[in-house]
Amino acid sequence: MLGTINVNGIDILVKPPLASVDILTNANNYTTDSDGLLTLTGLTNGDYTYTASKTGYITQTGNYIMQGASLTKELLMEAE
Repeated sequence: MLGTINVNGIDILVKPPLASVDILTNANNYTTDSDGLLTLTGLTNGDYTYTASKTGYITQTGNYIMQGASLTKELLMEAE
């Protein structure tokens, strides 16, 4: 079963959406759109790691588990 992840890039302090957050997950590069959103579809079940970065913000790393469903991941980015 294939899953979908919806990613929301958000400034942790002032909460606006963050456009152009670069996301590296399982050797693939993606970027959030002008609304701070990114949708990845067709993901197979399993563990995924990611690195999220944007100039002026602290890079963050983490993981998520895909189990054939949709999930939402909020990237709460903190300014440097």
